[in-house]
Amino acid sequence: NSEPVIVIYGCLTDENKYQYIRVTSSSPYFDDKENVAISDANVRITDSEGNTYQMEYGDKGYYTSPVRFFARPGVTYYLTVDVDVDKLRRALVSEKSDSLKWILYGG
Repeated sequence: NSEPVIVIYGCLTDENKYQYIRVTSSSPYFDDKENVAISDANVRITDSEGNTYQMEYGDKGYYTSPVRFFARPGVTYYLTVDVDVDKLRRALVSEKSDSLKWILYGG
């Protein structure tokens, strides 16, 4: 049985559309349960040109940009996800784990 971790999934595209990021907490590997949606994270994308996109929560862990935009070559994008660790820990108390590990993958 593995410890739950925060899972962040998203991809900025070159299509002029509402971009999205999904934030969940993992489920044990051998369980048939879906990852648990994290609905109260603070998710935002900023870029090297000074733009900030405060993502808005929709459903099932999906946070969507408030406006349509597209990723442009030569511009650097930064993703910030703030999660209330104590609140999340309390929500996961029913799990067998008493601690959480946090992993952030970047690429």
